[in-house]
Amino acid sequence: MPAPQRQGKIRRLFEAGTTDTLLQGICGRDMDDDLRSKFAPRRNKRYAHLRGFNQEAEWADTLDWKTSDYDFYRLSRSIIDHLDSEYREKWGLRIDQLADAAQIQDCLRTCRAWYQQEEKQFQVVGIYVFLHVNVDLWLGGKACDALDKRRKQGERAIHETASI
Repeated sequence: MPAPQRQGKIRRLFEAGTTDTLLQGICGRDMDDDLRSKFAPRRNKRYAHLRGFNQEAEWADTLDWKTSDYDFYRLSRSIIDHLDSEYREKWGLRIDQLADAAQIQDCLRTCRAWYQQEEKQFQVVGIYVFLHVNVDLWLGGKACDALDKRRKQGERAIHETASI
């Protein structure tokens, strides 16, 4: 698109007050992650305090999660906070919409038992990565079901509106 046309498009988007549309107009839909983090930072400030994945994994290695229930709780809470932040940002879903606290704790305890049974094999990746991946896979299936249900409800609503 020539520069004058692009400037006119940007001006119209800016005057309309739609910043998301403005960013799409400037950067396009396929803006790479570096540019997105610089020009369109995350809006979710609830989890701004979270450390990065590698930092959390290193921190988890310092915990005594095998014998201390409190350390296992802290580890679990960290994983759930990270996954909740990720699911909110990517799909607009909260973890508590997918599973209740008891189900999540059961999943974490089951994964903990699996890890302890085959600790020599999984020790390479560490407990944090093992729990994170397994809980993410479990919740990911529930998220797919929830998104499919949401899509079907939207399609149903469109068909009902069209038939009126």
